[in-house]
Amino acid sequence: MPTIYYIRHGETGWNAQGRLQGVQDVPLNNLGRRQSVHAGHILADLLARDGRDARSLKFVCSPLGRARESMELLRVAPPGGENYVSVQARMRDWHSGLEDDTVAVAHGGTARALMVALGFLTPDRAADLTIGQGCVYVFRDSELSHYYS
Repeated sequence: MPTIYYIRHGETGWNAQGRLQGVQDVPLNNLGRRQSVHAGHILADLLARDGRDARSLKFVCSPLGRARESMELLRVAPPGGENYVSVQARMRDWHSGLEDDTVAVAHGGTARALMVALGFLTPDRAADLTIGQGCVYVFRDSELSHYYS
């Protein structure tokens, strides 16, 4: 099973206000940019610990600007909407198609959906789970780890 280093995009003004963004392309705020850089440092430390070179990993992200900007800030080497059932199915399909270790930068909702799709959480528990910004979630060998400093 491939290892996934999963990072939620940094904070936006809407996150700070507790507003749902969905497909609205709300940009990162200053804290969100700092969180993304911080997540990049955590990722670099994890990759070094794992003896990995970031250039050997695939980097993928949501097409929304907040995720793309987060990925560019954290990257350690240059190189209509859905319901949760649909997101979980998409994340399960995405995961089953992975052949290589991957760094994914996307959203809290897709992180929760992936956790449910892989059996780490029930849908009820996932709905209330806060996915941290500026953190790295590592899905590896049927285990889920969370790194925030």
